[in-house]
Order: sequence, then structure tokens, then C-alpha cells
Amino acid sequence: GENTSVVTTVNDGIAHGRFSASGLLERKRAFIPTESSARIPSFTDFDKELARHAQAGGFDSIALSFVNSADDVHEAREWLKQELNWEPYLIAKIETSGAVQNAEEIARASDAVMVARGDLAVQGGFHNLWRLQQETLRACQAVGTYAIVATGFLESLHTNSFPSRSEAIDIACAVDMGAQALMLSSETTIGPRPLEAVAAMRRLITQ
Repeated sequence: GENTSVVTTVNDGIAHGRFSASGLLERKRAFIPTESSARIPSFTDFDKELARHAQAGGFDSIALSFVNSADDVHEAREWLKQELNWEPYLIAKIETSGAVQNAEEIARASDAVMVARGDLAVQGGFHNLWRLQQETLRACQAVGTYAIVATGFLESLHTNSFPSRSEAIDIACAVDMGAQALMLSSETTIGPRPLEAVAAMRRLITQ
């Protein structure tokens, strides 16, 4: 049957549950239960503290995680203006199928939208990922909002010297769908070939 994992209790920061399949949780990786976004606010107190550090550090943009509606973006923008007198470039991360349904209103409220494919695949289902990416990019095109597609483009470079054929096609398709920026993730954070990954991405985009 379908693999299922159920968290039953959380004590002292340790989650206990039942898992139908085993696996290795690598360093700097996260375990994210499905449908967890319903319990995660988009702009938390911790995010606000991070925003203070970002402003002090001279950053000009921040990304909002688990945005579900335009209200999430408006609330963050208002807090940043009122509390910090700061108007950074706001990037709304689309990470749930519900956010995709509201993608056009989110795009109107944001300076840019990111299709965060890692969490989106978990929350919306891997079998729906292509459609969710396409719908989000179409919403951004409809309102003229800058669109970023992130994660999973060149993960074969963790073990191989060259990108796979499917990765080359994935990158070309994202560009063809209307993405204006493609973002690497694990390839340049924990991968063994970060410079090669960036060079390969550039080569695949420009040719």
C-alpha cells in the first residue's frame, strides 16, 4: 500500500510516531509531515526577529514561507513598515496546493513569487507537482509578477560529475513555462560540487 507516516506525540522536541518505510535523515535535512502547513503561520515571531537581523545586515529582500493568501503578504509588509520602517522586496514562497489556488492574488500582493518545489511536492503530492508549478507560473504571468522556481534541478551532482538528461529537460521546461529565475538549493548548500552546479545551471539555461 501507500507509504504513510503518522506522528503520534511530540515531547521535548522529539517526535514519536509510526512509519511504514525507513530512511536516513541526512545532516541539514528536514522531515516535514504532510498537511503541516495548516498549522504554520506565514510570518511568525521568530521570522520577525530574523527580519530585524536582515534589516541590520543590509539585506534588501526577504522570503515569506508558507504563504497561503494575499493577507499573509499584506500583514508582513505592514508589520515591516510599521515596526521597522523597512520596505524590503518581498518574495512569497508557494509551498502548498492551497497557495497555488490563491497564486494570482498572492502574486499581486508580492514583489516576486517562488515555486518552492521541495515542500510543494510534499504538501501537494509529487504526482501533482508539474501542474502546480505550471499553474503558479501562469498566475505570475497573468499579473506580471517575477517568478522563481526553486529546488531539485541538479541533485544528481551530489554523486555524479554531470547533470542527468531528465534534469536538463526539467530546467528547459521551467524556462519554457515562464520562470524568470531558477534557484539551486542542496546543490550549493550541502552538495560537493557547488561551483560546478552553478556553471552547469547557467550553461543549460543559456543554450
